[in-house]
Amino acid sequence: MSHLKATKFDALEIGMTASQTRLCREDDLYIFAQSSGNLNPLHLPREDGDGDGMVEAVAPELWLGALISGVLGTLLPAPGTLCRRQSFEFLAEAFAADTQVASVTVVAKEAGRVVRLDTVVTRADGQRIVQGQADVIAPEDDRDITIDALPRLTVQRHPHFDLLLEQAEPLPPIQTAVVAAEGPNALGGALLAADHTLITPILVGCRSKILAAAQQIGRNIEGLEIIEADTHATAARLAVELVRAGRAKALMKGRIHTDVHLEAVMSRATGLRTRRRISHVFVMDVPGMAHLLLISDVVINIAPDLVTKVDTMQNAIDLAHALDWRSRRSGFCRRSRR
Repeated sequence: MSHLKATKFDALEIGMTASQTRLCREDDLYIFAQSSGNLNPLHLPREDGDGDGMVEAVAPELWLGALISGVLGTLLPAPGTLCRRQSFEFLAEAFAADTQVASVTVVAKEAGRVVRLDTVVTRADGQRIVQGQADVIAPEDDRDITIDALPRLTVQRHPHFDLLLEQAEPLPPIQTAVVAAEGPNALGGALLAADHTLITPILVGCRSKILAAAQQIGRNIEGLEIIEADTHATAARLAVELVRAGRAKALMKGRIHTDVHLEAVMSRATGLRTRRRISHVFVMDVPGMAHLLLISDVVINIAPDLVTKVDTMQNAIDLAHALDWRSRRSGFCRRSRR
């Protein structure tokens, strides 16, 4: 909640001034890009806008101009002010992580409650980066206004997943059997994991379909091992055999139905059963949450007894530890069943 107080036209005097300090955050640049439609990569964090190999993250010129509007609308003359003309001269760039000070000074009063103000934006060290003038219609009366809390904006990024990728980067990739890597999404997901050095994929499935998927997404998979399988059931069985033999340390589900995939995994004779019940965990990076969210089990065990619940919980706890639970960057939520 914010309290704003206006200065009416008759109370304004030449030389009156107001200023406001604002840190330029990466999120501000994303929000401005979304609201304005200006997708110039020079203004986007993590993008190289001019091809020099460096990220620029330059604050858009009119984002700086909006800082002046913020002073006019909230400080001087404040609520009820309408802008009629505004000019800018941009003297230097501002960047993400810079702190700016926007200031306005009354220089003239004219008929029709028109007020002229000099406007300037400086860096925290005093260097001018924007200067100009604004003509506004000032409010006729003094006003005290309370603004309720504005709706919260969340920039949908995935900082917790990014952190996991950063922590995993120095570790050796895991040999992973990708079951039925036969479509653009299935193959593309495996290759993306390989790009992040998470896995070394062993592609199991129909060779011609795998090669067609690679061509469709424009990726060269020469050098990756492909194990031919004429059916999805065969692909699942061969992938499980790779794990049992120690050639692969993990399975990755591709373009295959879950029941076919799990039939091979859960085979009593040739599967990957242990003494603990198999279960599923969603790992979610929810925008706005300060930690990962782990949800178990919403896929496999639809009517668990007490022993199954214990195994499900322990599986999730073990996964949480593997994701660095001790750092308190993760959270765990188990679906309630009555």
